[in-house]
Amino acid sequence: EGMRDSNVILAPSSSIDVPMDRGDAARSGVMPGPGIENGLESKWRFEAGRSNVSAPAVIGDTVFVTSGAEVGGGSENQGAIIAIDATTGSESWRFPTEQAAGTTPAIAHGIVFAGDTGGVLYALEAGTGQELWRTDLQSGWTSAPVICAWRGAWRSSAAR
Repeated sequence: EGMRDSNVILAPSSSIDVPMDRGDAARSGVMPGPGIENGLESKWRFEAGRSNVSAPAVIGDTVFVTSGAEVGGGSENQGAIIAIDATTGSESWRFPTEQAAGTTPAIAHGIVFAGDTGGVLYALEAGTGQELWRTDLQSGWTSAPVICAWRGAWRSSAAR
């Protein structure tokens, strides 16, 4: 479900989802939904961190971002992966990363993938923020992850 050519790219699961940076694994930059009509009105504001807040990824009614430096706590280098309720702007959960983060997370199959500036890639349960696993890519800074399907399976890759 949601795959193009049965083994290449995971597409958004609904007409308004933006599961990763620039919209999809092809980095097409095409955003779903209707265009802007009658101007814009701010519904809420959320302070995610002191620096380097990522572009959002959106699945259903949840917005996912990463932040470079934590607000009011943690070490100076610590960042976070954050889930925000898209309707209210309230924080659903916040997961501290070892180092600053700031690249757009990617979401697939209920898992949030995001990296930090120390080269660690995290996999978190999208609904709760519970850590499923992490791996050190031994690369320093990680880019925004891309989720790709391949021959009926899926995997995550983070460019160095």
